[in-house]
Amino acid sequence: MCCRIGAARVPDGSATYFWIACAMLGASLAFRVWIDARAHRRGERVRVLPTVVAATVLVVLTVVFDNVMILADLFQFDHDQLIGIYLGVAPIEDLSYPLCTAILLPAVWRVQRKGRVPSSV
Repeated sequence: MCCRIGAARVPDGSATYFWIACAMLGASLAFRVWIDARAHRRGERVRVLPTVVAATVLVVLTVVFDNVMILADLFQFDHDQLIGIYLGVAPIEDLSYPLCTAILLPAVWRVQRKGRVPSSV
């Protein structure tokens, strides 16, 4: 799959998907940094490599399956709402969902496990 830039433009108010993706990523990163900083202050080990690996796997799978689904005409995007950067036929904005998942899930997991005794692995 190739990366194609079609009529890329500076995001303005009309690139709705871009602004939604930015807001989601910003909120996810802010929450993750806040939770990781609290954990670090408590002396807990904060690992970033698993997040990078998970994000990479999720992005690759998203690119592959988004392209398949778009080419099969299962769904379409309003191209006026996109900034015009594509991986194959999948818009770059669609990668915000797997990235937010990879960033946010460890923080949610850490908050959910708060107060429990960690199992020895």
